[in-house]
Amino acid sequence: MNGPTLFDALAEARAERDIALQRVGDAAGLEWRDQAHEWLRGYLEHHPELFPDTALRDGPEPPEKRAWGVVVRRAIRDGWIVPTGEFRARTRGHCTPGPVYRSTLYRETA
Repeated sequence: MNGPTLFDALAEARAERDIALQRVGDAAGLEWRDQAHEWLRGYLEHHPELFPDTALRDGPEPPEKRAWGVVVRRAIRDGWIVPTGEFRARTRGHCTPGPVYRSTLYRETA
């Protein structure tokens, strides 16, 4: 069989995703991204988990909703959140499953 393999298709989809995230992040601007990143840090220090669909509604208003994806990916890279393997229905995504993350910054207080 000739033509692209599933591996090729997935690699292409990941590359397209990364390009789209770069564009959205650039459009949001560095000032908003940094403000959102710091807001998310504060949120994660006081909450044991993050479900972006609901939690990010209280954060700084992005120029475009998809810009939060850039901030969440940065939080993953920074080690602030880790996927739990749980998914919940997203209200913003027509009830498609969205990931739930565990905060590594949360410290329970007595």
